[in-house]
Amino acid sequence: MNIENISVLALLFLITQSGCEKKHFPLSQPCECSNDSRTLCTEDYRTIVMTIKDEAGVPVILDEYYVLDLSTQQKVIHTSMLTNPKAGTYLLLEDNHKSLTDLCGNDFQFVGIKQEKIIVETTLKIGQDCCHIHLMKGSTQVTVK
Repeated sequence: MNIENISVLALLFLITQSGCEKKHFPLSQPCECSNDSRTLCTEDYRTIVMTIKDEAGVPVILDEYYVLDLSTQQKVIHTSMLTNPKAGTYLLLEDNHKSLTDLCGNDFQFVGIKQEKIIVETTLKIGQDCCHIHLMKGSTQVTVK
């Protein structure tokens, strides 16, 4: 292989790599999003919703619930229309909460209260991809006894 062919291959490699998505970060901060203006995000709005049912499959209506950011011990309290207790669905996080997590993900605890007792307590790992949040570990379906 001559030097001209190697140069062409190197150029092709660089061109194909320049179209790659947004995950170019310094090694010192592998969990942070870069401030690269080339990051393109879709217009969709993502949410993560917890569904709670009893053993018979009937939705559980909680009296109160919150999401605890375990890295800061701060409560994330929702007043969103995305919560529908009659269907047993409760908002965990949405794209508006992207700043609460990073590419590596953070642990959040969902706490559900009924008749002044905690009946649901589950931990999930939630991350983001610089555009949207996503569930990394855990289940958003809970059955209570």
